[in-house]
Amino acid sequence: MGSCEEKEEETTIKVEEQVTPAPTSPEPVAKALEKLTVQQKETATLHGISFLKKIIPALEYGASFEELKHFKSVAEEIKQSIEPPRVVVGVLGGTGSGKSSLINALLDEEILLPTNAMRAATTAIIEVSANKSKNKSELYTAEIEFITAKEWISELEVLSSTTTDTEATVPATKNSEAAAAWDKLCAVYPKMCKGDIGSKSPQKLASTKDLAHILGTKELIHETSAKRFNKLIAAYVDNRNNCAKSGEAALWPLLKSVKIFTKSPILKNGLVLVDLPGVGDSNAGRVSLAEKYMSSLDHMWIVADTNRAVDDKVARDCMGSSVRGLLQRNDKYGSVSFILTKTDNVNHVEVIESLALSESVLKEEAFEVQKIMEDLSAASDELNEAKKERKRCKNVLDKLATTEKVKPSLQGTAGELSSIKRKRNETASPDPLYEPPSDDLNERLASLNSRREASKKKDLLEATIQRLQDNKSKLDEKMRAVSIVERNIYAETRIAEDFVEGFRDYIEALIEAENDQEKAKNKGKSSRAQAKANIEKEKAKLERLPTPKVFGVSSKAYQQLKGRFKHEPEIFGFPSLDSKNIPRLKEFATSLTFPDRESITDKANNRMAILKTDLEQWANPKDADVHLPEQQRTKLREAFDKHIQVFDNSCKSVVKKAITAMRGVLTRKIRKAVSKLELLENWKDKSIYHTEYSAPVVRWSTFKAICRRSGNFTSVRGVRYKWDEGMLELVLRPVSRPWRDVVRNDIYTIHRNIIQSVTTDLETLQDSFSHSVKEVCGGEYQPAEMIIRQTSHLEDAFKVKVNESFDAFRVASRECHAKIKSVVDDNMAAGFEAAANHTGKGSLLKMQDTFELHVEDNAVTLYQECSQLLKKDFQNITEVSKTSFTNAVSFVRNQFKNNYINMLHFAKPQDTSSKQHQLRRKLQCELLKIISEYDEALNATFENAEVQLRPQNPFAENRGEEDSEMSEGEQLDDDENNSDSDSDGESDAENNTPQDGDEGNSDAENENEDEDEDEDDKISEQEFKGEDDGLYQEEWQ
Repeated sequence: MGSCEEKEEETTIKVEEQVTPAPTSPEPVAKALEKLTVQQKETATLHGISFLKKIIPALEYGASFEELKHFKSVAEEIKQSIEPPRVVVGVLGGTGSGKSSLINALLDEEILLPTNAMRAATTAIIEVSANKSKNKSELYTAEIEFITAKEWISELEVLSSTTTDTEATVPATKNSEAAAAWDKLCAVYPKMCKGDIGSKSPQKLASTKDLAHILGTKELIHETSAKRFNKLIAAYVDNRNNCAKSGEAALWPLLKSVKIFTKSPILKNGLVLVDLPGVGDSNAGRVSLAEKYMSSLDHMWIVADTNRAVDDKVARDCMGSSVRGLLQRNDKYGSVSFILTKTDNVNHVEVIESLALSESVLKEEAFEVQKIMEDLSAASDELNEAKKERKRCKNVLDKLATTEKVKPSLQGTAGELSSIKRKRNETASPDPLYEPPSDDLNERLASLNSRREASKKKDLLEATIQRLQDNKSKLDEKMRAVSIVERNIYAETRIAEDFVEGFRDYIEALIEAENDQEKAKNKGKSSRAQAKANIEKEKAKLERLPTPKVFGVSSKAYQQLKGRFKHEPEIFGFPSLDSKNIPRLKEFATSLTFPDRESITDKANNRMAILKTDLEQWANPKDADVHLPEQQRTKLREAFDKHIQVFDNSCKSVVKKAITAMRGVLTRKIRKAVSKLELLENWKDKSIYHTEYSAPVVRWSTFKAICRRSGNFTSVRGVRYKWDEGMLELVLRPVSRPWRDVVRNDIYTIHRNIIQSVTTDLETLQDSFSHSVKEVCGGEYQPAEMIIRQTSHLEDAFKVKVNESFDAFRVASRECHAKIKSVVDDNMAAGFEAAANHTGKGSLLKMQDTFELHVEDNAVTLYQECSQLLKKDFQNITEVSKTSFTNAVSFVRNQFKNNYINMLHFAKPQDTSSKQHQLRRKLQCELLKIISEYDEALNATFENAEVQLRPQNPFAENRGEEDSEMSEGEQLDDDENNSDSDSDGESDAENNTPQDGDEGNSDAENENEDEDEDEDDKISEQEFKGEDDGLYQEEWQ
C-alpha cells in the first residue's frame, strides 16, 4: 500500500559506537553493562521510530475509522516526544584553574572557548551544548545575551556610589575598589571622561545611544571555523580587548550569558557543560542566573590546579556551607566530581622524594638511576683527568717550543719524530759522528704520546657519558610518567578524603544548629545524647556513600598527542592518550547521561509497546469464533463494571492516603523546623561575622561595599564576603538534614508504596476480569487474552508516570529553596540599604548597629514569611503530586477499560460484505505486516525483547525505612484513621504530634494555620477517572 511508505528522516536519538576501553583505564563491569543496556534500548527506540513512520501513513489511510484517528494521534505524540535529555554539568573553579582548556579538550577543539579572559571570565556564564542545526554555515553558533537596562541601572548605582565615596577615592591606588569601578565604567563609556560619567544619573547612562540597542537583547554568531569563532567570542568576553582606542563600548561588563552550540561527540546525547565561575559578581542579573543554574545542576565538577589542590584543601574548602547545604537538601552528594588539571606541570624528583616512590613502585628504576649517576660521576672524573693530561701535555709542548731553538729535523710532526727515534734504536754500533737527541726531545716525544692517549680516552669517555645520559633520560621519562600517575593517585585519594571530611564537619554543624533550635524552643533544654547519636548516624551514612570521582588530567598533553598545539614545547611523561585521563573523563561524562537516556527510551518503548498491542487487537482477524451473543456480552459488561468500580475505590483511597502522608511529613519535619532567629544566641557570629562568610576584621569602606551589594561582595584583593549566604544558611541550616531525609526517604517511600498498591490493584483487576471471562465464556477467550497480556505494559507505564511525579517533586523542592532565598534577601535588603546610608565619623559603628538591629527587629517577620511560603509551596507541591497520581491511575484505568470496550465491540457479529469491512481487512493485513517487521527488528537486537525492554523500576531500592518516622497510616497501610470514612477536612494536627522535643503549645498558632491543609484531599469521581476516551462509547452505555 503506497500510503504506508515514507522517506526515512534523521532522528534525534543516536546510538553510540561501542568503544572498548583501553587496558590502562578499564571500565567497571557494571558501568559497561549499563552502557550496553542503554545503547540496546536506544536501538529499540530507533526501531520504534521506524515503526511509527510506517504506521502513521497507514493509520492516515484508515481515517474513516474513528478508532484509528486516536491511534494516529498517539503515534504522532510518541514520535514528537522522543528528544535527547538535558544533563547539566556545572564546571566550577577559580581563575587560572584551566576550566576553558579542559572544556576545549573535551570538545576536541584546539581553541574554541577563550582561555585568556580575566575579569569577564569570572562573571560571564558560558553554556556549551549540542548544535542541532543542519546548516553547514552554522557549524559553530553562539547566543550572546546581555543584561537588561534595569539590571545595568542597578549595577551603575553601586559603581557610582563606590566612585563618589570621599574616603574610597582618597587612596586612589590601582587596586582600590574605586579604581576597579572606574575601570568598568570607562570601558563601557570610552567616549566620556570621568567627570561626565560622574555627573550623569544611572538612568541617563543606561539610556545612552550606544547601549540602547544592546541592553536586554540577544545576538547570534555563526561560523564554520573554530579559530574565527573563538576570536568573535573573545571580543565579547575578554576584558583585555582595548575598545577605548576605537571608541566602541566594551561588552564584557554587559554580558549575562553566552550559549555555545557545537557538534562535538561528547554533547550529542544531551550533555551540557556550563562554566559557572561567577563569584562575588556585582550584577544582580548574572548572580540570579548563576544561582538558577546552581540549583538545577545535575552534576558538579570542581576544577583545580593539581599542584595546589591538595595543599589548598580544595575539596574541603572550595565549597562553602551554602553549596554543601544545597547538596544536602537536594541529596546530591554523588553529583560532585573533582578535575585536577595541569598534571604535566610536575617536578618528578620532588614527587619521588615526597611520596617515597624510590622505596616502592620505582625501586628498580631508582637503583638503576643511582648506578648510572655513579657511573657518570666516575666517567666525569676520568674525563676531567684526561682533559687535564691533554692540557698538561700541551703546556709542555708550548714551553719547549718557546724556550729553546729546536733543530729543523726536530721540528717535524709527531710521525717524523717517531721515525728519528726508531732509526736511533735500529743503529747496531755507535757512530762517532752520530749525535743522540737531547732530553728536551725525549720530553717532547713523551708529551706528544701522552696527549694522543688522553685524546683517545677523552673521546671514549664522552661517548660513555652520552650513552649514560641517554639511558638516564629514558629512565627519567619513565619515572616522570610513573610520578604523574602516582601523584594523581595520591591527590585523588586525598581529595576524596577531604571531601568526606568537609561534609562530616558540615553535618556536625547542622546537628548543632538543630540542637540550638531545640534548646531555644525548650528554654535551654536540649538532648546532647540525641545530638551525638544523630552525628554518628550521619557519619555512618557518609561512610556508605561512594567516594567522589577524581580525575587528574593534562589538557595540553592530550591536545599535543591529538596533533594540536604544534607551536608548544613537547610535553613528556604521557606515552598514550589514556595517560592524559581525558578519554577516561569523556567516558565518565558520557555515562552521566545514561540514567536520563534510559528513562526516555523506557518511556518511549513502553508507549510503543502499548500502541503495538492496541493495534494488534484491532488488526487481528475477527472470525466467527470471537463473536459472543448479546446475553454473554451483557454479563461481561456487568462484571467488568463491578471490577472497575472496586479498582477505582481502592486507588482513590491509596492516592488520598499518599497525599495525607506527604503533607504530614512536609509540615512536621520541614516547615516547623525553620529557624527562629529571635530564639538563637550569637546569631551574628554564626552568620555575617563567621569566618566562612567574612574576614576577621571589616573596615568601614568594606562594610559599606558589602551593604551596597546586598551582602555579596568580593574585594579587589580577592577577599569574599558572603553575608547573604550566611543569613540564608542561618535560616535553612536546621532544615537541611530533615529536608534531605524527607525527600530521600519519606517522599520516596510514599511513591514506592503507591506503585506497589496500584500494581496490586491492577493485578487484582486482571485476575477478576480473567475469571469473569472464563466463567461467562466457558473457557479461554482469545481477545481477552490480548488484554491480559497488556497488563504488564500498563504496570510499567504507571511506574514511569509515578517516577516522573517523584522527579517533579524534587524539582519543585529545589525551586522552593530558591524562593526562601528570595524571602531572606528581600527581608535583609532594607537593613543593608539603611546601613549603607551612614556617612561621616563613626559610620562603621552606626552601620553595624543599624543592620544588626534590623535583623533582630525583623526576625519574627522573616520566620513567618518563610513558614507561610513553605505552607503555600507544600500545598501546591502536594496538589501537583495528587494530580500526577490521579492522572497516572486514570491512564491505566482508561487504557484497560478501552481495551475491554474494543473487545466487546468486535464480539458483535460483523457485516463482512460491506466495503468498510473490506477496507478494514485490507488495513488489518497492512498493520500486521508492519507490526511483524517491528517485532523482527526487536528480536534481532534482543534475546527476549518482551522482558529486556521492560523499564527499570526506579523504586526497586528498599531504602528509607530505618530513617522514616512516618506512621503506619502515612505508609499507606490499611488504617482506620485514613479510611474513606475520614472527614475530608481533617487537619494535619493528627499527624503532627510533637516528638523528640518538638514544641507543643507554643506552636498553637501554626497548628491553627494547618487546619485547612487537607480540605482538598477528597478526590471527585470525575477527577479520579479522568476523561474516558473510549473508542466505542456506545458499547459502554
